[in-house]
Amino acid sequence: MADLQIELVQLEQSESQIESHQVKQDDVVQALEEKLEEVKSTPVLEDQDMEALENIRALLEDNCSSLKDLKWMS
Repeated sequence: MADLQIELVQLEQSESQIESHQVKQDDVVQALEEKLEEVKSTPVLEDQDMEALENIRALLEDNCSSLKDLKWMS
């Protein structure tokens, strides 16, 4: 009888641990689902947008270089 009571206590502890683990897993799943929705709602850049951004970057680099040259000449 005492063995059964000990086993019952162990099973109850195991149940508590399993429930706690399940809650953690549910939280992870929820966080991943939220992140997925965030990624889904992020707009995708078109090729022409990427080309325009590359052109802007090149212009900014040229302007930065020109400013450095002007500063050096001063």
